[in-house]
Amino acid sequence: MNSNTERSKERMLQLLADHATEVLDSTSATELAELLSLHPEYDESYFEPAVAAIDLALMPPSSEPLPEGLRDRILLDGRRFLETDED
Repeated sequence: MNSNTERSKERMLQLLADHATEVLDSTSATELAELLSLHPEYDESYFEPAVAAIDLALMPPSSEPLPEGLRDRILLDGRRFLETDED
């Protein structure tokens, strides 16, 4: 990878990180769109799962338990997912 490509990729990753945590101004949004067209292996949501995981990890624990019906549905959905994943 040449140095221009590497620099554009680094800039794009910085803009993607900014996009995941804040609203980009129009200039940065345009720049990001142009860089994404040069690097189609990435998309605008590239860092969003990581940001969501960090948000969840930093949330204070809830002192209220899940309602029993909701808890049961979540467990059932999880079991179904794991059963279909193994096939």
